[in-house]
Amino acid sequence: MTTSPATLPVLLTATWAQSTDLDPDAPPALFRAFVDDVRSQRSAAESFRVRVTALARDAGAAVRAVETGIGFWPGGAEPTARFALSADADAARLLARSVAAEFDQDAVQLVWPAPLPGTPDPGLRCDDVQLRYATGDLADDEVLRRLVGAAGVPGGSLVGSDLVVDLPADAVADVHAELADWLPLLGWTRCTTERWGAGDDR
Repeated sequence: MTTSPATLPVLLTATWAQSTDLDPDAPPALFRAFVDDVRSQRSAAESFRVRVTALARDAGAAVRAVETGIGFWPGGAEPTARFALSADADAARLLARSVAAEFDQDAVQLVWPAPLPGTPDPGLRCDDVQLRYATGDLADDEVLRRLVGAAGVPGGSLVGSDLVVDLPADAVADVHAELADWLPLLGWTRCTTERWGAGDDR
């Protein structure tokens, strides 16, 4: 008797656009213009959703929900979409490679949250952590300005009024120390994080 691969919840984060360099010391108007431009890209975001949904179907994955927002890292940002999927690990990785290749991306991210107790799959060790913070009434452009200048925060996503940071467990204390001074922590989850780029075939 053969056992089918486990279908797991997984988040895929990717972009349809080129990244933008952002200097934290740049005028506030530059950050407002960037946020306004991302918000104006509804048509491009919808086209991206439709195409990734089709690629997911081809890969054997199912899209359950989609959220759009802003991805960031020290010194830069881009529009981003987070797809909540149901897929086995191979299908999720195939989809990540397909999205990276079609949209020429070097870091399509997969995040598998760990269920409790245990881990979702022997190949997913859940050595990483997903942190979620509330941005509350702070304007997106001000939050983004502070985040791209936070050298100790490797990157993450602003989705609605939530900030999501996925990182190795040994980096949690330093990142939390930098963010907890101005953002309340909503919670954390152990997870496995992978990044796939165009031409990446591990």
